[in-house]
Amino acid sequence: MYIGNDLRSGRAEVFHYTSTSGGETAVTTASDGRSIRYDVGYCNVYLNGVRLHDSDYAATTGTSITNLAALSQNDVLIVEAPSTFSSTNTVPASGGSFTGPLTIDGGINQKAAAQDLSGTYANERMYINDAYTLKGDVSITGHLALGSISSGDIVISDDGNNREISGTGTLETGGILQERNTLLTGMTGELGSDVTFPAGHTIQTFGASYAPTAQSTATTSSGRVIGTNLEVSITPKSTSNFLECTVFLGNVYNNAVSGRGLNMGLVYSTNNWSSEAILGDKQFPLASLGQLNANTLNMDIANMTLWVQVPTTSPIKIQIYTQALGGDVKLFANYNATKDVGTLIIKEIQG
Repeated sequence: MYIGNDLRSGRAEVFHYTSTSGGETAVTTASDGRSIRYDVGYCNVYLNGVRLHDSDYAATTGTSITNLAALSQNDVLIVEAPSTFSSTNTVPASGGSFTGPLTIDGGINQKAAAQDLSGTYANERMYINDAYTLKGDVSITGHLALGSISSGDIVISDDGNNREISGTGTLETGGILQERNTLLTGMTGELGSDVTFPAGHTIQTFGASYAPTAQSTATTSSGRVIGTNLEVSITPKSTSNFLECTVFLGNVYNNAVSGRGLNMGLVYSTNNWSSEAILGDKQFPLASLGQLNANTLNMDIANMTLWVQVPTTSPIKIQIYTQALGGDVKLFANYNATKDVGTLIIKEIQG
């Protein structure tokens, strides 16, 4: 005999429902919007303060009360759902087995005192401790692994008496954490975006190549005559870094006209060429290529390397920017199936 709540009960969750129009024979939601829930078999229902008999309703789903006599307007239905306690799915403090993954929030604390290894180990067992002792003999027919978080050796001490470790199993020791590798040599994988390289190291490289099927014409009006045929996209990491930009254009032809030549530079855009800006300190770092004071045929290679400060960390597109001097100049003038290419290579270098 006992006095108090049902031994299976603890705290109770209570749901209040007030009928606003009447006629309900089932209730699934309390007036405050909460969904009714209870453990089937452990539920008390009250109507206007009077506890209903089990035959006056059905509570078989865990989420609703049904088979009620039609409620009247302003009737108040109360569902009391006591919490239940079960000893299943628990592991005693003395130890036991989990059949699924174990998630621990907050980490595992290493045992402060030395771990006594005395006993028999017929299965797999692992300890993590910086100190181990023997207060009795040890028999290993399974696999005993002794780990340590510290960088020192794993030491097993006796208690002043002669102790024996025997058996046909395996005794294995080792540190839980590997020695930190301060060098990148031999390491593989992808480095995260927060890695900082020493100054002068290449962070990322992008390139584009163009095999022309027609000549391009640079006019005295400056512009991007090669366009997206030779374009590089890059998202720089830091404005403290630098861009190494290499350009190669095959066969720049002056049309054998005196005074004709080519100016060349690079421009970039952050908005897909709705607007553009000069990349570098000057608009035309390569100037007057192939310009002669005679009507002499001249065929040159446009080869340029620039070292510029990263202008932005937004995604940018980079293209070649040209201007002809004294009249039109042909680019890729000698193209065919085996001749003439254009390349644009952009490297970001750690600053």
